[in-house]
Amino acid sequence: MSEYIASEVPEPYNYVPVMYLSKPARLKAIQCYCYQCLEGDVPERALFKRVEETLNFLAREIVEAMPEYEAAEWGATRTRGELVE
Repeated sequence: MSEYIASEVPEPYNYVPVMYLSKPARLKAIQCYCYQCLEGDVPERALFKRVEETLNFLAREIVEAMPEYEAAEWGATRTRGELVE
C-alpha cells in the first residue's frame, strides 16, 4: 500500500504560511481558498464572510499602494466613452 501512495504523489508538498508570501501572492492564495469553499452552505457561514472581508481589504490595500492609483484623479469621469487620464 505504501508503494501505491508514494507513486501517487509526484513531488513533496512544500507548505508556506500565507503570512510569509508577498501581498499579491497572499491575495491569490486567499482567492483560491475562497473558490474552493463555494460548495454547499459554506458561503453563508460567518467565517467565510470574514475571510472574504479580509480578501477585499487586502485587494484594496494592494491597489491603493500602486503609483497608478496615487496618480489617478479623485472622481475621474468618462467623456464620450473615453477614459479621462
